Amino acid sequence: MMKFILVPFLLLIAPVSPLWAKTVFTHILMVKESLTVLEKPSFDSKVIATLEKGERVRASLKQINGFYPVKVQVEGVFLKGFVDAEDIFDSYFKKRKLKRKKKRRKNFFKERLWKMGVGLNISGLLQPPRTLSNANGDVNEINTLTSITAFPLLFVEKKIGGAYGMQFFINTRYSNFSGTIKNTDNVINPNSPVKLSQKFLGGGLILKKHRKNSWLGGGLEVGQGQSVDLTIDGTPVVTTDSDIPQFFILKGVWGKQWVWGSFGVSGEISGGAAVNTTPPIIFLESRLTGFWQL
Repeated sequence: MMKFILVPFLLLIAPVSPLWAKTVFTHILMVKESLTVLEKPSFDSKVIATLEKGERVRASLKQINGFYPVKVQVEGVFLKGFVDAEDIFDSYFKKRKLKRKKKRRKNFFKERLWKMGVGLNISGLLQPPRTLSNANGDVNEINTLTSITAFPLLFVEKKIGGAYGMQFFINTRYSNFSGTIKNTDNVINPNSPVKLSQKFLGGGLILKKHRKNSWLGGGLEVGQGQSVDLTIDGTPVVTTDSDIPQFFILKGVWGKQWVWGSFGVSGEISGGAAVNTTPPIIFLESRLTGFWQL
């Protein structure tokens, strides 16, 4: 019995169901002639408004029974009406610019202001060729020196507004350069192996701009030398306090982080140069850190 009741009911509402569907008014109807707006998509329907030349109303290009849905204002109230498609001659449709809702970007600290952590820095250095004169007046040409070392660091990072963060860090930097040195005054043995070991205590500041779980940034690191050991052809060379270097390193950083609650890990790749050396020493480094947010 229920089937016989439902079938006629569905057949009855099927032809008019588009009227109840949600209409998206994707266009603007630029009215260039007088147009009649009907309450329903039917010539027998009630007239609810008349559009005159120069008016603009929202419209949909999806016709219903040969009528375009439009949105008109009648006595201060917006109503849905219909315009006969065959009445439109000079009038035309213009695409609307629909405003998209901006997705709120998740804060990289998840609304937390601070994070602190420890890390391991793997550093690759390249010192281009340079000339060195010793106390005896010998002129030495140092060929390209390279160094690969690893050292620890501590850092604190603070959110400074929006997607920006500022990181302060301290480290104990090491360098172990190796290469060859050429003595232009020594004809018998012009090239000799050279090793240069240095220890630094340093720190710096990195400004970051976060995007989702990654960031770009740049900053400055200052390293104050603590000791220096130099050997040429296996023979130690006496050094003085004036030989202890100081680095001013400008660097750019790219990184990515993974967070689980208050804890997380991050990886970074950075590149830069010691701008106070001649020629500049080139740095290429990677960093792995673990941190806690609070």
